[in-house]
Amino acid sequence: MFFTKERIRQICHTHETSAAKGAMEALQAEAQGMDSAWWQERKSTLLRLKARTRETDRPGPVMRHGSMLRTTALNLLQICFVQACKGGTLQPYQTEMFEFICANSWCVQGNFDGWKSDLWTADIGMYLSCVYELLQDELSEEKKDSYRKFLYEKSFCPIYEEWVSPESHEHCLDTMGHNWWSVCVSAAGIVLLLQDPAAIEGYDEKLGNVLHALNAWFGYAGNCFLNKRPNFGPDGDYLEYLGYLSYALENLSVLQCVLESRGMGTRLQADAYLEKLPDFILQNIVWENGTPAGANLGDSGLRNTCMSALIYLCKRYKRGDLLGILQQIRPCPATVFELAHYPDAKMPTEIRLPQLALYRLSGQAVLRTGHTKQDMVLVVKTGDSWNHNHLDSGTFELCNHGVKYITDSGRCSYLNPLYRGYYIQPKAHSVVLLDGEGEWAKTNYEGTKFPGGFPASLCEPEYRYVLADCTGAYAPLYQRFYRSFFMLDEFVFLIDDVQTYRDGVLESRFHTSEESMQLNGTQITIQNPVGNGHILFPFAKNGDVSVETAYRQALPENEQGEEISPTGHCAVCKTTTDQLRAKLFTLIDVSGSAGAPSIKASFANNVYDIEICRANKTHRFLVNVLADGRVMHRNAKITYQNITTDAFITYFCYDANRRLQSFAVHNGSLLKIGNACMFTSFIKETCFKKLQNQQEP
Repeated sequence: MFFTKERIRQICHTHETSAAKGAMEALQAEAQGMDSAWWQERKSTLLRLKARTRETDRPGPVMRHGSMLRTTALNLLQICFVQACKGGTLQPYQTEMFEFICANSWCVQGNFDGWKSDLWTADIGMYLSCVYELLQDELSEEKKDSYRKFLYEKSFCPIYEEWVSPESHEHCLDTMGHNWWSVCVSAAGIVLLLQDPAAIEGYDEKLGNVLHALNAWFGYAGNCFLNKRPNFGPDGDYLEYLGYLSYALENLSVLQCVLESRGMGTRLQADAYLEKLPDFILQNIVWENGTPAGANLGDSGLRNTCMSALIYLCKRYKRGDLLGILQQIRPCPATVFELAHYPDAKMPTEIRLPQLALYRLSGQAVLRTGHTKQDMVLVVKTGDSWNHNHLDSGTFELCNHGVKYITDSGRCSYLNPLYRGYYIQPKAHSVVLLDGEGEWAKTNYEGTKFPGGFPASLCEPEYRYVLADCTGAYAPLYQRFYRSFFMLDEFVFLIDDVQTYRDGVLESRFHTSEESMQLNGTQITIQNPVGNGHILFPFAKNGDVSVETAYRQALPENEQGEEISPTGHCAVCKTTTDQLRAKLFTLIDVSGSAGAPSIKASFANNVYDIEICRANKTHRFLVNVLADGRVMHRNAKITYQNITTDAFITYFCYDANRRLQSFAVHNGSLLKIGNACMFTSFIKETCFKKLQNQQEP
């Protein structure tokens, strides 16, 4: 199986000189405090929480009792693991712990829907199955039969009946949360493999059904009636994002190891889906206070409490690049599962991935200058993640030099009172609101028929661009909501192209992970210890820009202070629509230098002209409002100064002597400077060109 005493001794010996040696010492030190006295105190707390669940029908007390019961099962496994390493023997209080846990309900969230099983049924069953493996040599035959029966009846049977059985299942892949299926069904498989096949009627059929159900989870294709998309996308992404990915694979990784130990590893058709995940995880790593973390999209970023499945991926696919990042988050394993999955051999840690990644399933894009702490990273979200969705299509996160300047603040514990009232709401995200309204509230539960996407993108060494179509989730509010992100010279220039169904006031919002924002006219300074950032609004007037008090991301579940929401700030710029349309311009400087770039901005002859000057370089953007789609049968060609184009956005880069170094055309078929034709096409394209012989416009 997974945690036999022989396997434990092998783990201890193999990792004697590796980073995992520190993990063993930490686990031993922690387990030393989990003695009989500790257990009596824990039992008293569990009994008190259990009594509270009888006094209220609110989910909070029930969740806290179930959560502590689950944690206690994991604590027991840790105690037994360390004991096996030391060659110790079973203590009476450990038997009491096992039997006390078995005497309680293992169904927590499902209680309120009349279910017989849920995530706790699965996790507790999986943890205690591993405990049984470690204890079985010291148990009498009577106790062995009793414990196996406990696990079979309390974990396998209710999960199998509700999730797997062809005759009686209550849940199906279409109606159940994406991660729930793998967590529950994988645990059922682990518990079943622990049993004596001769003692279980229809054992082979049940095991076959469990594995078939998991293979169906990998290949799930979505459901149009429920606006539910597949679990895994063609680009290697997982719909519910990083935090729920790691949890979804935690039990499954253990099951895969158990199957392989019995020569049945190929019965899970997992590799086609799992082998792409390390790239997806690495591309979504951002840096916060100098430490790698997952971007906060939807309900969670990278969960430190569910790292074992990611370590399993590193070992299975020899991904030292991902392991190197995980080691920066946590230098050595922190749980028995992380230790058991930890790779034995060293692997290359250099990250060799594209600097642009587009994920069609989840509607996410990542632009980066590299994969080190000093690099600039932009993560944009346009899609929804079904039951873990927030009203946040169009939100983004931006970091540079290990500092997160713009963040998605909508992450907190489900038990936080502000979860539904603030954290999932549009105002908690860096999006554009109309008269205080944002994404349609129903998409939080129902999803959307019109997922976002990225119709155009460019990735050059000095010019990175992505066009984010965020319209779908805002269908009742906006006819079009396009966000054009340009990443250049340690700043991001954002052009929002919005068309509404009614005139009103648009509100661009930008949240920060830092505590302080300072307003100076129409410029906002993001203050942080590494170096200040700046948010500039080229066409704003005094009074249009403000700094609001907002909430920063709160602590996740199961941590002290999970109901506390720290305050922060949000930059806001207001713009009034004109005939249902507006173009919004924002420059976000993340260089950390003392001053922001200088900006010149004007509007004439249907063209917005913005120049951004920094050091010996000038970046110039021309936005042709006639070319935003309003002209149907005639080309929206304009002549502005000595430039002729039909492009929606045209970019020019000049050196200190005003010589043209490069240009880009966005949704255009023609660009002329004077009499020189710089670009021509029979369709409107997006392209970038670096000039060899410098030319003056």
